[in-house]
Amino acid sequence: MSLLATQQRSAVLMLYRLVLRTSEQLQFTDRAWFEARVRREFREPRANAQLTADAIQASAARGRALLYLKERPLL
Repeated sequence: MSLLATQQRSAVLMLYRLVLRTSEQLQFTDRAWFEARVRREFREPRANAQLTADAIQASAARGRALLYLKERPLL
């Protein structure tokens, strides 16, 4: 695995852990649903044997979007 791929993988894993830790603070959303959604979004690209830089960036963007939604209550 190249250095860039290793760094990107590390960044995605850090984001994944951050999103899951953040789910502990949810008030207006079903926590189990949120965690299942996060896991599904992050595992989906893993189904492919080849993770491209674009797929990694898309996963990171989805994670950031989920965090943004978490910070903005719908009510």
